[in-house]
Amino acid sequence: MKRNLLSGAVACLFGLLLLIGGFCTTGQEKAKIEIKKATTRLARDEKKERINLGLNHHFLQYNLEEWREVLALLQQSGTKWVRMPIYWHEIEPQKGKWNFARLDAFVKDLHRARIRILGMLLGVPSWANGVEPTGEGPEGWATVYPPLKDEDWANFVSTIVRRYRGRISHWEIWNEENEYYFFRPQPDPARYLRMLKAAYRACKQADPASTIVLGGLAFNGIVANPWSPMKTENYLPALYKEGAKEYFDAVAIHPYFLPQEGLERLAYLLSGTKQAMKEAGDEGKPIWITEIGFAVNPALGVDEEAQARLLTEALNYLKKDPQIESVFVFTFQDWPRDIFGGEASMGLITWERRKKAAFLAYKKLAHEAN
Repeated sequence: MKRNLLSGAVACLFGLLLLIGGFCTTGQEKAKIEIKKATTRLARDEKKERINLGLNHHFLQYNLEEWREVLALLQQSGTKWVRMPIYWHEIEPQKGKWNFARLDAFVKDLHRARIRILGMLLGVPSWANGVEPTGEGPEGWATVYPPLKDEDWANFVSTIVRRYRGRISHWEIWNEENEYYFFRPQPDPARYLRMLKAAYRACKQADPASTIVLGGLAFNGIVANPWSPMKTENYLPALYKEGAKEYFDAVAIHPYFLPQEGLERLAYLLSGTKQAMKEAGDEGKPIWITEIGFAVNPALGVDEEAQARLLTEALNYLKKDPQIESVFVFTFQDWPRDIFGGEASMGLITWERRKKAAFLAYKKLAHEAN
């Protein structure tokens, strides 16, 4: 209906402009301009209706029996996408010794359920980076140090992409590489670019039709994380200056904001990313929001109903932006405990798998989006 109405309006506008212009060149040029504007508006309207709405979820924490129960809940949510971390250190804990059993099962089940996967590639094993874990918390993580040899990383990427070609076509390269806790010993655009290049080339060789998403940047890739022990600003512009533009198909960000900051903060974060893309001549690429969500926090006045309302407001705002192609809510299920703050209450379902108000809110939005 929308297409027919708009097409009719364009036709009427074309005739009117020709009549006013007396069939002269000026009238025709004006008509062409207006038709182009109307076509652009139609394309944007259609694109907004096709937004990919998905969920973050950590799959490898389950045995297969638990997984099937969670899969049923995922299907009930109406989601058509999930963002799945695929950890190198879990899949190839020793060089040349691969462990695909659980990952194969997850991918097979999701494919059968017609839920598409954004595969997030990360997590370097100790044999590849020479770093041993020193503790349980983020400070002790060894898997966030880059590999010593880019060819080992490229081999992992190529192996995964080839194995799941036809079932996974979208790949995100790392996670929050501009954040101290996820890229050690410190965020380094030049070092990350080496990994991005190697991954991009490996992906495209293994599956030329694959889509490569930049590792989701904390906040917007411009502002620093105020809670991080190491403040990193303007990471995305620095990455562009290093020459990263040719090695990804979509920019990804995590524009978290506090409830009291409101949608104005979200708009501010998005504008910063877009400005950096524009200055790099990369404004034509889509933006993927690979994490956004809200914790239940009584201290901030956020109960489960408020969580659902905040999520609905944010997603309704984002889906109106024609440059935003995909949005992944963090997270589907509460974590058993907080790591950085909030993860134990950000889910649409609790750790015990009770549905929250946010589950129903997401289900409604997923039906509209997909």
